[in-house]
Amino acid sequence: MTGRIVKLLLGLVVGAACLWLAFRGVASADHENGVSWAEIGAHLRGTAWWGYAGVVALFLAQVAVRVERWRVQVRGLTGAAPPWRDSLAINAAAFAAVFLLPFRLGELVRPNLAAQRGILPAAQGFAASALERVVDGMVTMGFFGVVLLAPRAEPLPAYVTAGGWTALVVFGGAAVVFALAFRLRAFSERVTMRVVSLVHGRLAERVAAMLRAFLDGFACFRRPVDLVAYLGHTVAYWTLNAVSMWVLLRSMGIDQGLMAAAFCLCFVIIGVMIPAPPGNVGNFHAFARLALRISGVALAPAVAYAIMLHALSVACVVGLVLVFLLSGDLSLSRMRQAAASQPPTATPATPS
Repeated sequence: MTGRIVKLLLGLVVGAACLWLAFRGVASADHENGVSWAEIGAHLRGTAWWGYAGVVALFLAQVAVRVERWRVQVRGLTGAAPPWRDSLAINAAAFAAVFLLPFRLGELVRPNLAAQRGILPAAQGFAASALERVVDGMVTMGFFGVVLLAPRAEPLPAYVTAGGWTALVVFGGAAVVFALAFRLRAFSERVTMRVVSLVHGRLAERVAAMLRAFLDGFACFRRPVDLVAYLGHTVAYWTLNAVSMWVLLRSMGIDQGLMAAAFCLCFVIIGVMIPAPPGNVGNFHAFARLALRISGVALAPAVAYAIMLHALSVACVVGLVLVFLLSGDLSLSRMRQAAASQPPTATPATPS
């Protein structure tokens, strides 16, 4: 309990600092170096109707891609894909929980809900989630590097370009390390324990457990075509995310291309990875504003876009889970139980 309180306080402090950064230069009246709330409000009210429709439609497309990606994993682990309606309900609860709950408690919801419904054991569910987090991180890292290094009319600051090269190096190095770890599993676990134990014994155990969970998740790829499908769904998901952000940019009258939207997406991903309060309030806004300002967007539309993007993100994830709560496919009591259940300590068995 003490650890969670500390994490919550840290997230609130970080979120408050990010809120200050997000709205720095915004005042109730015009002044020399800032903008007024009235100007930001005008940009918000000026959003075209098709921007809202486009964001919602692309959000649903992203959900469909992520659900199908999860079904690929479950089919590989159990031999049968779960029903689409159940899969959609479980993932809708997971999307809302990951976005809204503190302490990363949302990561517990999908494996535990799937176990409640007899779709797959919780241990396998957590292994699948561990794999998903790693693959998402690797793909977005590569995505980040490509976006930062892509040619553009106005060159980015040197530190941003350096970040792009760093992202590509990390992406390439991680891909090699995980490929070798999968091929030489026992050796990889021993080396990991020995190396990390030089720093801290308990840390070595945690890192080794994370590595085992990740490698156990790979058990879902019994055929090469499954791995290709999984990676294809991952790339499609993040591409749709960038397109959605670009549609919102255009609907708010911000004249930026798809690459600027992808750039903003990469920054937002970084922002929500660090400690944050519930709902990613502050982190989301600050990093979206920073990305647009680097891309040359004026302060008022950049702040307005950050506000609108966060508001629509919350509305979409909450709206989706409400549909399933009202239909009876989900219940708050089951979701609370899933968020409170701890992951199993034993390493999940690899299916034969």
